[in-house]
Amino acid sequence: MKVPELKTGQMVTIAYILAIIIVLYIVYKVLNAVGLLQTGADKRKRAEEKVAINMLSSDEYFDPEFYKTEKPFKQIGSTLASDYAGTIHYAIYGGMLGRFNTDYNLIFTTMNKLYNKCNISELAEAFLQKYNLFLQNSLLNNLNGEHIADLMNIINALSDKN
Repeated sequence: MKVPELKTGQMVTIAYILAIIIVLYIVYKVLNAVGLLQTGADKRKRAEEKVAINMLSSDEYFDPEFYKTEKPFKQIGSTLASDYAGTIHYAIYGGMLGRFNTDYNLIFTTMNKLYNKCNISELAEAFLQKYNLFLQNSLLNNLNGEHIADLMNIINALSDKN
């Protein structure tokens, strides 16, 4: 079987077609990376992130006074709350020299140590007392939507009270 030979004009046409395909692929990737082009999965993910941000913004457990109004629950205590507040503050803002980015895993690990949702209020009070910052605002301002969704999954897994 004889392989047909390509003429110079045909090779140039094939090269143009391949170049156009490569350019279109690069444009697609760039538009997708900057958020101008979204797939259905991307849109669903962004919607879930918006829901998580709204949930965190309105979560009553971040009120430093909330735990004082609740019935008995397993408390973490002021010493542990202060330690956890220090850990989260370090994860967000770093030490004296600061950080270039937020240590999300350290925040998630610390939040996973809480017994229940009322402990968040204890933690928020310690954060406010120790750093004169609201924990909820610090998290909203320093975590992106994806990490806020992860944080809300951790919070939702905590029991309401016990």
